[in-house]
Amino acid sequence: MALTSTPATTAIVTSLPRAKQGIGSAVNDLSRELGSALGIAILGSLFNAGYRNAVDDATSALPADAARHVEESAGAGLSLAAHVETGGQQLAEHVRDAFAVGIGNALMAGAAIAFLAAIYTLWRAPRPHECDVALNDSELDLDAFGYELVTLAAECRPRDVTTAS
Repeated sequence: MALTSTPATTAIVTSLPRAKQGIGSAVNDLSRELGSALGIAILGSLFNAGYRNAVDDATSALPADAARHVEESAGAGLSLAAHVETGGQQLAEHVRDAFAVGIGNALMAGAAIAFLAAIYTLWRAPRPHECDVALNDSELDLDAFGYELVTLAAECRPRDVTTAS
């Protein structure tokens, strides 16, 4: 997120007319906050479900209250395992394995979501205007630049840019 936030915000804000940049920045911030909240909720739920399902077998021999604490928290499970004389090491291993299953589920879902978001972004992202590409081409011959510029100006019509009234 740290590497993509600034360039993404800059790309969004600079793609808008000056009069609309404040609104664009606000919508960008809202979507980032909403995406973060939903991401935490979804990935946290997937982690929790994976952990609980994987640790169920290890808690069957525990008293109900202790089993509930282990199922709710890996930290509680490891703490309880440290205080249990018989089978504590085995319980700790089950808790660690269950944690790995839960985090694996969350990371796989996060990777799938990021992959789908990248595909959607590539599909919906604006394409460079063909005239922009031609004008930015570093291969232009400086002697023929004037001729090419006139040709491009004749072939390319300016983009529709709205300004604030």
